[in-house]
Amino acid sequence: MNTSIPEPGALLDPAQRDDACAAIVRLCRVGGVRVDGRKRAGGVRSRTFKPLLHAPKAQDHPPKREPERSFVEDLQVAYRHATGKGPAATADSRQPGPFARFVQSCLDDVRSDASAVELINDLHRHQKQLAEQLSGTNP
Repeated sequence: MNTSIPEPGALLDPAQRDDACAAIVRLCRVGGVRVDGRKRAGGVRSRTFKPLLHAPKAQDHPPKREPERSFVEDLQVAYRHATGKGPAATADSRQPGPFARFVQSCLDDVRSDASAVELINDLHRHQKQLAEQLSGTNP
């Protein structure tokens, strides 16, 4: 049995896709169950094996800019370390401050299409909500 992860190109190639997906299922399967399928013309219901996979839970709404937000958090730490003072907690899109301009420059360098102002303000909202939850003021 092949235990290697398929190349990304195999998942993109329609001729290889089914085999590549089957290989991933083989690598991630930790068991499975038999489930009832559709009812056939003769009244007999088919039975299908549904694999149980070791994988993260699917999220209805995965966080959209999580890597960029984490990047901004790291830049906040670096900014504080370099300047000795914390960056502004929020940013104004009409007149971005030094930290917002720095973040946008870094995002541009890594070819991200994210807006530094939106990320900084989103991070501030997220941190504020977390602080409220921890203090018990926002049930």
